[in-house]
Amino acid sequence: MERLSTIVIQKLLDAFFLGLDAVDEVRRRFDKVLGRPETESFETAWPEPATPGRGNGESAAEAAGEPAVERPTKKKAAPRKKPDAGARPKVPIEIQDVADKIKAGTITAKPLGLDDEVAGKRMLARIVFVLGAAEKCDLGALTSTEIAHVLTFGRDIDTFGTNISRAIRQGTAGLIDRRTSGDGDTHRYALTDEGRAAFAAHYLA
Repeated sequence: MERLSTIVIQKLLDAFFLGLDAVDEVRRRFDKVLGRPETESFETAWPEPATPGRGNGESAAEAAGEPAVERPTKKKAAPRKKPDAGARPKVPIEIQDVADKIKAGTITAKPLGLDDEVAGKRMLARIVFVLGAAEKCDLGALTSTEIAHVLTFGRDIDTFGTNISRAIRQGTAGLIDRRTSGDGDTHRYALTDEGRAAFAAHYLA
């Protein structure tokens, strides 16, 4: 019985929609005779539901008439300051004087070239030049820090005492004499006779 009722209802719906199609066809023909533009039948354009806060820049709370809650913004951490790379130990005024004379070109020697080499080593040429210039200024042996200071401020070759000490430990072909102070902790460097000959060959000839 239930199946029969379903079939009957289905037949009635089919007949209803067929009737609508027939009415629609008659209306189209009637509009065509009268010169009216054709329109789609039995269709209704339903407006899309508006979603609060979508497409108009409003939040859901603002669309509902509620005051917007301002969210706290995270503050960016201030960038860390880099340590001052130019901070160097103080040196005696005589060492600064050597650097100033080298920079001004008032020492009676050829200027140190950035690509100069002694015994095939660029750093060795720089050490020999500074120690030779120090002797020209009547100074004694220099520490690695003082040599680095002269190179940095006299010739714009940025280096540190640790670089000088490492270069000397790696071998100086007998050109550098290392002297130890009374406390045993401070090392000073001066040219040997071979070092003076190398300085003269490269910067006095």
